[in-house]
Amino acid sequence: MNRTFLGYARLARPANLPTAAADILAGVAIGGVFVGSMDAGFVGSSLFINIVYLVFSSVFLYAGGVILNDVFDFKLDQVERPERPIPSGVVPFNAAAMYGATTLVIGVLLAFLVSGTSGIVAVALALAILLYDGIAKKYDFFGPLSMGLCRGINLLLGMSILGNFDYGLWPLFQSYISLLSR
Repeated sequence: MNRTFLGYARLARPANLPTAAADILAGVAIGGVFVGSMDAGFVGSSLFINIVYLVFSSVFLYAGGVILNDVFDFKLDQVERPERPIPSGVVPFNAAAMYGATTLVIGVLLAFLVSGTSGIVAVALALAILLYDGIAKKYDFFGPLSMGLCRGINLLLGMSILGNFDYGLWPLFQSYISLLSR
């Protein structure tokens, strides 16, 4: 197989991508879609198509995040991991940056195909990914917190299948607030 193609594929870490899809399916389930609390407008094949859009949105956002993670780590990887696609020269730095950015944008656009709410959540996720890749991962406390935020927003992306958070998110926040107030 072509060395350059494999370099681009390695940047996206395809073995990890199903974990992003799992977050979406969990979010959809938490949102109540599989237990019948969905709006009448989301029935049949349109529900399935919207779930597929959100799964691919999440996969593209995740892939964009790991690609840009390598872009942000380029100088460190030149020393510690010179065999990786960017420092080894298999994938040029600028091409990798464009690849990661394009992948993030595709993820956001796929979410907007479902609803404005899903699109906004995807934008928030893309920003959280950039926060992690560019800043937070360098800190012992903020790195894991930021990664958890990304996973949580990805779960919310699945919950956004409802078009709003009246069913799932508000009760979760109410429960969290009541625990904090004890």
